[in-house]
Amino acid sequence: MGFSVQDGRAGFPVRYLEESSGGVALRIVDGELQLRSPGAMRGYLDQPGAAVEEGWLSTGDLVRIEGDRVYFLGAAERADQRRRQQGLAGRGGAGS
Repeated sequence: MGFSVQDGRAGFPVRYLEESSGGVALRIVDGELQLRSPGAMRGYLDQPGAAVEEGWLSTGDLVRIEGDRVYFLGAAERADQRRRQQGLAGRGGAGS
């Protein structure tokens, strides 16, 4: 299950969000890539929030649309950790 891009460019074409390929549908919700597929698992062990409505599964990847491409920015979990660390630093924690 999945998709591949073989055009030699970073990211993937934004049209992949509009058309399913091999039964895999993609969408972006709050900057996070989600997929739906007949073969997709129903969720992650010990992470009940990872599975979403109607069979959509969060990939954990943060993405951004820029022009005709969708670019990967990193893992959503790591971004949350960075935001928490920055918040602590701003309140007299490490680095202030």
